[in-house]
Amino acid sequence: MKMDGFISTINNHIDSLKLPDYLSLIDETNHIILRSLTKDFGYNELEAKLFLLKISNLLIGKYQYINRYIHLISRPFGLIVDPANGCNLHCPGCVHSKNANATRDFLWPPGNLREETFQDFLAQYGVFATNILFYNYGEPLLNKLTPKFIRMARLFLLNTSISTNLAIPNINFEELVLSGLDYMILSIDGGTKDTYSKYRRGGNFDVVIDNLKNLVLTKKRLKGYTPFLVWQFLCFKHNVHEIELVKNLSKEIGLNQLNIVIPFGVDWDDPSIIVESSINEEHVIFNYSANERANNLNKMLLNLNEEIINKTFAEGWFGRYINRENEEVLTDKENTCNYLYKVIAMDAKGRIMPCCAPPSISHNLVFSHFEKQNEAFNANMYKLARLFFSNRNEYEKKVATLTRNEIPHCSECRQFSIKPIVDTNHVMDYLDAIKIFNVLSPESKKILTDW
Repeated sequence: MKMDGFISTINNHIDSLKLPDYLSLIDETNHIILRSLTKDFGYNELEAKLFLLKISNLLIGKYQYINRYIHLISRPFGLIVDPANGCNLHCPGCVHSKNANATRDFLWPPGNLREETFQDFLAQYGVFATNILFYNYGEPLLNKLTPKFIRMARLFLLNTSISTNLAIPNINFEELVLSGLDYMILSIDGGTKDTYSKYRRGGNFDVVIDNLKNLVLTKKRLKGYTPFLVWQFLCFKHNVHEIELVKNLSKEIGLNQLNIVIPFGVDWDDPSIIVESSINEEHVIFNYSANERANNLNKMLLNLNEEIINKTFAEGWFGRYINRENEEVLTDKENTCNYLYKVIAMDAKGRIMPCCAPPSISHNLVFSHFEKQNEAFNANMYKLARLFFSNRNEYEKKVATLTRNEIPHCSECRQFSIKPIVDTNHVMDYLDAIKIFNVLSPESKKILTDW
């Protein structure tokens, strides 16, 4: 069976097969395709198994998303992990702000992610996912293990990104470049000391610029194209006049890209910081090579986590099936939150959250705590949140006797229609870049990502 036939055949059964039959069909087909990939296309067995695990996960995720399942057999393709819950800056509107408006509401305990926790998290989700973001509300470079976490993620063929303020002295840039990191967002909102420090409170502009220059020099010395360096400039009334200065500075230093971005408002926390919404957002590219980027991603194929890939493939999909008939009787497929089916977030303390929003006194967004034995993506709060969108009457019955702390904030959220920070457009980009997915036609890739 050819790859495109495999994808279209499975996809054609999304509306006609019950879930256990759908899973059995994928298991049966996977073993046929495995032989074809190794015999006809020259894949080694480990590459072929990883290919099929990621492709199958997308097909099952699409099936359960379309049919609004509550308990998921599929796993998230987008991972958000905070290596550190702390930050060396105190920007307004952030969980680390020192203004009373923020500190009295946000619930963000300090701490660094442990290697054992991340290792177990990857064992559950890494083999199925495509992208991992090593940032949410912490400064990832405060955890000295972050480069190691990146190397660990690459054993599962994951596209890796971090976002940093770069306002830390004595960063080991060689370790970062050699980790294989794909993408690095540099949060710098000013072209001069005074302007920069108005929002990036606690940051030293001179340290940041020196770090930028050292990072670029380290890449050149190691002859590395990655990490792809993106200066992100948030536009406020106080810094918008420096856009041209920042364009010239980022090009002169040798960065890959500059993003001019209109941020969310933070005037609720500090009225002196006003967003400048009149400008047009820009993505100015100075140096981009699709081939170099693909080369960095494809290097991961030389070193994969053999033990977990083999073990996970041997388990099959039907083996994960749990018969929950009541979850198949759904009534409303009009709206749902994409995050609940596509992404999982974990902070440095192992707290599991459904999206990139921060937990607070008023927003109950801690769905569980990660443990090796439990499947966090199906924690009770996750299932209640999915049920809220898919069957409102059943949801009301379920929560009638629960306390407020047991009810997910999703039922009150007004932002659920926002696209996830990792969405299917990122998956499409991933499939296009990594060579083991070249056997898929554009039509097949569209089937996998059109949900």
